[in-house]
Amino acid sequence: FLGRDYGSIERDYSEETASLIDREIKRIVDEAYERAKKLLTENKDVLIRVAEALIERETLDATELDLLMRGEELPPLKPPTEPPPVQTDNSQADEKKTRETRIFGSSILDRPSEAPG
Repeated sequence: FLGRDYGSIERDYSEETASLIDREIKRIVDEAYERAKKLLTENKDVLIRVAEALIERETLDATELDLLMRGEELPPLKPPTEPPPVQTDNSQADEKKTRETRIFGSSILDRPSEAPG
């Protein structure tokens, strides 16, 4: 019996009942398997469209999935947005000098000397 290890350790049913439960569980699982297989086979074209769209786009929202399931085309992909520019070492050095100028003034004599290196 498939469920024999769950619940109480003490058995309160016969071998015949356990066998009947096993047969019923097997019947339910077999029916569900056949139904799932039939649905997947009948909708193979939709599965292929969804798989191809996911390969192209990586994600789909509910509207896009609905379009694919109805056999309609998806709108063209939007071009990716440009990420904000990343500061390079030079721009960070320029920013440091600007900060120092605001703090110490514009005269080079007012600024402490930078350590070599």
